[in-house]
Amino acid sequence: MSKPALLLSDDIVKQLEELSLYQALFSELTGAEHPWDVDYNSFQDLRYRFHQIEDGVRAAYPDREITCVIAGKGAFWVPQSGIDLYRDQVGKKLKDLKDGGPMPVWQLTTAEMFTNHIGNLRQLVMAAAHDMVLLNQFKDSLGNNHSFLNREFENSELHVRGLLDELKEQGTHLSFSLSENIMLAERCRITQELLSRGEITPQQLGYDEKTLEEAVKTLDSRLKKRMPTYERRIMAVHSQAKDLLRGGEVTQLTRVSRWDMAYAFIGTPPKGYQGQAVAAYMEREGMTAVVASREEELGASEGGQEALVVAKEAAEARKSPEAVPIEEAAPPQAQAPKPEKKRVRGMAYLDRKR
Repeated sequence: MSKPALLLSDDIVKQLEELSLYQALFSELTGAEHPWDVDYNSFQDLRYRFHQIEDGVRAAYPDREITCVIAGKGAFWVPQSGIDLYRDQVGKKLKDLKDGGPMPVWQLTTAEMFTNHIGNLRQLVMAAAHDMVLLNQFKDSLGNNHSFLNREFENSELHVRGLLDELKEQGTHLSFSLSENIMLAERCRITQELLSRGEITPQQLGYDEKTLEEAVKTLDSRLKKRMPTYERRIMAVHSQAKDLLRGGEVTQLTRVSRWDMAYAFIGTPPKGYQGQAVAAYMEREGMTAVVASREEELGASEGGQEALVVAKEAAEARKSPEAVPIEEAAPPQAQAPKPEKKRVRGMAYLDRKR
């Protein structure tokens, strides 16, 4: 079985919590329980809150190496021991991710895709606000590259806000995908496909294919009584959830690639920020593997290909910063761009039927 996409698993986050010098949960930072409740004013407040915390923590520990690690649960300011743990534990997950790839989209129910995307957005909301605060610490170190990166991160925030707007429109679809019978129906189809590909055996499942087929027929009959066109709706909602998931992952890769490039331009990060460079590099490597896997499984997309180019530029900058041409970034758009809705090749719900 391939590994999930997330580098920061719950067990790693728990260990970072225990080591942190300071921590703040998503709800504490944003004043919201869900990412779709974060609006423009919330972003402004969140950025100010990060600025306060950064100043306070670094003033309290002036001679310490401090790294802000952001996960879906919240932000954690950890000392050197925290980044050592991050390097070790995330390094293991990164190796698994490169070897086996993330969990393929065809193995995820629509509800699981929405859940993964919401978790990614929680992290992105906080990261986008923290980016601008952190970038200001390197204004002198970056020189002429600061203006370019400032615009890149402004554009990144707009993309995150666009993703939030898209998610707000998915309320009824999210509720539909979380219906118990819908989740069971999708999981049964996925299990049938796993059996047909030989990726799992009846012995591992604890029941045979006939029992599974009977369950599929029972669920199909039950759902058609309530909604004769439920299969078509599953396909439509599944496609939208897939596009949102990919859009979030592409945005994650693009922003962290710009950070990896920024640290390459700086050379040796100032004392106290070297752990941030380690985290940026490892996250860029991980998200490159995720996006590349999606592109291979689902077909090439414009956003995915562009993000992989940015990641490649970051990798080249680490080898030779002066070899990477920097073009003036386009001014931030007046409205946040919405995720690409390009139809890509993938296994829809009905394609799983045998």
